[in-house]
Amino acid sequence: MKKRFIRAAVTAALIMLMCGCGQRSGSDYIPPLTPIPTTTVQPTITGENPMTTISVTPFQTATEPVTYPADSDNVRMIGRTYRYEDTTWLSYSGSGAEFFFAGKECRITLVSDGRTAGAGHEARVGIFVDGELVQDILMTEDEMTFTVVAGEEDTVAMVRIVKLSEVSDSVVGIRSVTAIGVIAPIQKPATLIEFIGDSITCGYGVDGVLDIDTYCTGNEDCTKGYAYKTAQLLG
Repeated sequence: MKKRFIRAAVTAALIMLMCGCGQRSGSDYIPPLTPIPTTTVQPTITGENPMTTISVTPFQTATEPVTYPADSDNVRMIGRTYRYEDTTWLSYSGSGAEFFFAGKECRITLVSDGRTAGAGHEARVGIFVDGELVQDILMTEDEMTFTVVAGEEDTVAMVRIVKLSEVSDSVVGIRSVTAIGVIAPIQKPATLIEFIGDSITCGYGVDGVLDIDTYCTGNEDCTKGYAYKTAQLLG
C-alpha cells in the first residue's frame, strides 16, 4: 500500500510539472531531471521526531490518446538528428530521443527510409523503458508502431529510443509518440562527448556468431560498444 501511494504521488507530481495536455510554458521550459513529489514536515507530540508526509494534489487522469510530434518541445534529442516535415530522422549509431512519460499507455511510430528493407541492411532500433530494453526492432516495413508502456494504472517512466545500427546502411525516423497521458523532454546533460569511430564504435558483429554469421545490421548494437558505455558511465 505504501509503495502504491508513493508511486501515485510521483505520478501526480510529474503530471503537474509537465503542465497537462502536452502544453509547455515556453521554449525555455526545462523539466526536472526526476519527478519529485512535494514533501512537508509536520510536528508531532513534544519530544518526538517530526513526521514527514507526501502532499498529493488531485489530477485528472487522461482517458483519450494524444499524439505528440517527436520534436524538441516534447523529447530530448540524442546525438545528431534531423527534423524534416513531420519526422525526426536518426542516422548515426547512438542517435535517438528520450522523454519522461506519465500515464497509462505509450506507443511510438517509426518510419523507414525504404532503401534497403529486406536486404539485411534494415535500420535496427532499440526502445528502452527505465533503462531496460523492451523493443528490439528491425525496420522491415515502411511504418511500424510499437507499444512500450501499457497498464491499468498510471505509471511514470523514462523512455529512450536509440538507433543501434550504423549510418551507411539505412536511417530511421520517429514519426510520433502517442500517449494516454503526457510526455516531456528530459533535461540535457551538462557535458557532451563526440566520438569519431569505426566498426567497434557502432558495435559491428557484436550480436553475431563468429565464423558463422555474415554482415547484417541485425548483428550490430552500438549500446554494447565502448563509446556508448563510456557516455553512460559519465552521464
